[in-house]
Amino acid sequence: MSDAIEVTLSSGETIGVSPLTVGRLLAVIKAVSSELARSIILGQGEADRSLVDVVLEHPDRAADAVAAALERDPAAVRDMMPDDFVQLAFALVEVNADFFSRRIAPQIPGLIDRFASRLGSTSSSDSSTTDTPAGT
Repeated sequence: MSDAIEVTLSSGETIGVSPLTVGRLLAVIKAVSSELARSIILGQGEADRSLVDVVLEHPDRAADAVAAALERDPAAVRDMMPDDFVQLAFALVEVNADFFSRRIAPQIPGLIDRFASRLGSTSSSDSSTTDTPAGT
């Protein structure tokens, strides 16, 4: 796993970007869909392209994922200058690339599907009881 790196924002603020912990990884997966998380984590060699796709196609989810990974307020991430956001997002990929490509991808290709299906079964059972308004 790579060591932490520091990113200096255009404001002069320096943010340390370190390898993800389990808690931060789960928060990132929850911030993006399981399909997008699978693309980023299992991309094997296309992590940069997958990241660009996520940012362009799902900017709110990308901002939430970066905020979760850095343990920062999502509103603060959304208020960043675009170049600062891109630097931080790519720094996260760089710091965690070795972990994802060599340790996670080969060992647990079904993790995200299982995690998503468990989250999906919980939320779908909750919503099925509220389809009919009371009194009708």
